[in-house]
Amino acid sequence: MRQELTDFLKSAQSAFHAGDVDTLLGCFRLPLVIYSAAGVVLLRNREEFVRMVEDYRKALASMNVSRGRQSVLAIDPPVNKRLRVTVRTVDEDENGVAITGSTIRYFLLQTETGLIVEMLEYLEAPLPISDIEKIVH
Repeated sequence: MRQELTDFLKSAQSAFHAGDVDTLLGCFRLPLVIYSAAGVVLLRNREEFVRMVEDYRKALASMNVSRGRQSVLAIDPPVNKRLRVTVRTVDEDENGVAITGSTIRYFLLQTETGLIVEMLEYLEAPLPISDIEKIVH
């Protein structure tokens, strides 16, 4: 399970940083609920998802973030094929210098074809709250 989870997270993060929205969207179930310090956001369709991803990528790019590395902090035992995973991400510039970071709790569903994200909770966001509010509202 841990290797499947690590591979899944790496694939999603690579798709995000590459701007591959279609691959990234394949990792998420819509509607998607995102909790953060800025409030609750419901992404109902592909257009809302794409807009959120593009705005988020632009905000990180303005900080010179070009990649990230993740570490799994906690995996709760699965219940009814659902699990909660807490992940720490360190966002870096092209030289590997840490710029910012986040701690995210992923709410995942185990399907016959693999994992899928149903909900995200940002415990620590990589952007200032004012930037997050611009993206989500």
